[in-house]
Amino acid sequence: GFCSKKGKFLTTKQKKGNWEQKKMGYLTFQARINELKRHAPSLEDYLEAIAVLSTESEYVHASLISQYLIVKKSSVTVALRHLKRHELIEYKPYKPIKLTLLGQEKAFEILQRHTALRDFFITVLHVESDKANQAACKIEHTIGPEITNKLVEFVRDYKKREVHET
Repeated sequence: GFCSKKGKFLTTKQKKGNWEQKKMGYLTFQARINELKRHAPSLEDYLEAIAVLSTESEYVHASLISQYLIVKKSSVTVALRHLKRHELIEYKPYKPIKLTLLGQEKAFEILQRHTALRDFFITVLHVESDKANQAACKIEHTIGPEITNKLVEFVRDYKKREVHET
């Protein structure tokens, strides 16, 4: 048979139960990872919203986020719980929401990607501001830091050339 951590042999029934527990633990862990991946873009939207709203108002509450993102308050509550679980925000129901240091860093990255994309669409492609913003919102979740940095550099250089040519 198999040995337990205490050196005792496990019965077939104990082995099966132990395997089922490990399997369930793995599946629960895997389900949480898959859930986070599935919700990552929307969670980034919530993080971005909290960052933007905290610059406009001293206190950010779930109802304000709900209005900003045009989603149900219950959806905001679910997202806030996820963000808290990942230590990106300080959150207690009915209290103001604050970004943690990690949350601030992540929100900065998201805002940087959004701004780089929006500026590229407006400056280089001459897309109307509202459409550029909408497109940036959709794409910002899929590009990584390398592409973001290259976009920032490209737009900066493009603007410099444009200024020198006029």
